[in-house]
This record gives sequence, C-alpha cells and structure tokens, in this order.
Amino acid sequence: LIDDIESQFGTDIVFWEDIPSSISVIKEKYSIISSDDDIRRSFRITNRFLVAVGNPLMRKKLTEKFISLGGVPAAFISRNAIVSKYAVINEGCIVLSRVVIEAGVNIGSGSLINIGAIINHGCSLGNYVEIAPNAVITGNVDVGSFVFVGSGAVILPGCKIGAESVIGACSLVNKNIEVKSVVFGVPAKKRDL
Repeated sequence: LIDDIESQFGTDIVFWEDIPSSISVIKEKYSIISSDDDIRRSFRITNRFLVAVGNPLMRKKLTEKFISLGGVPAAFISRNAIVSKYAVINEGCIVLSRVVIEAGVNIGSGSLINIGAIINHGCSLGNYVEIAPNAVITGNVDVGSFVFVGSGAVILPGCKIGAESVIGACSLVNKNIEVKSVVFGVPAKKRDL
C-alpha cells in the first residue's frame, strides 16, 4: 500500500499508530502520530484519511474514531488496478495493485481489496469486506458485510456469502454460505473452530 500511496501522493503522508512500529522505513521517512490531539492537528491540514488495517471490525472501529475527530474517509484506487468506470467504489475503500474490478460491481464502504484480486461483473460486496491477495470472485456473487475472503480463494458465480463469514485461503466456494460461517477446502465446507 505504501508504494501505491507514495506514487500518487508523494511522501507527505502521516501515519497513526497506537503501538510502536517495527517497520523502520516508516519511522525514518514519515511522521507518526498517536494521540487524539495529534489526529485533530493533522486533520487541520487535510481531513482525508485511509484505514488500511487488515481486520474488518478494527477497520470500522478506527474509521468511526477518525470521523469523530473530524476526519473524512477517502477511497484509494491504485494506478496499477483495473477498475471499470461502471463499478462503484464507496468511501473508505482501498483497491491495491493488480486488482481487476469489472462493470456492475458495487463495493461497500471501508472494504479492502488486496493485491491481485479479481472481482467479476455484477458482484456486490457489503461494508468492511476484506478480499485477500489473488482471490477471485466470479460473476453475480453477493458478499455480506464484514466478510473475509482468504488468499487464492475462488467464489463461483451466483453464490451468496453471509455477513461476518470467513472463507479460508485457496478454498472453492460453490454454494451459498450462511451468516457467521467459517468455511474452507475444495469444495468449501463449514467448519467449527
């Protein structure tokens, strides 16, 4: 994400974190803020923000925090993504490099579409969905809010994925998935953890 953001906006970026970062390039190159007062001061310069946390529930919680402090969620689409002009990407969404999103796709607020994912025509994704690298969502799939789709997973045409479900990495989903299910395998089956 940082490479994509830098390529479009330069290095005038501020990071927020509530735990010390182990990524030295961030510490060396960027301003890091951690308090609510720091956030408010930063929002005086620009109130647009992205939340790139890989946990849908945490992404929602942080988005609400930043909105309460005066921020406005931005959408980010990498220059290295292919997104149809007939797709809808809502506020707070992040679309990374090598993603392909076809016509008629609607992606809900706060969703994260990771590197190399493909979302085919007519799909609908709820709010705060996370699509991991190289996952494929084929045509006319309906994905509920707060769903996580693992790396390399494939969801076949017309399937409905219930809210708050988890699709395991490299799984093949060939039927509807109930709300709050954990499924994995080929074909994907509901599992108890």
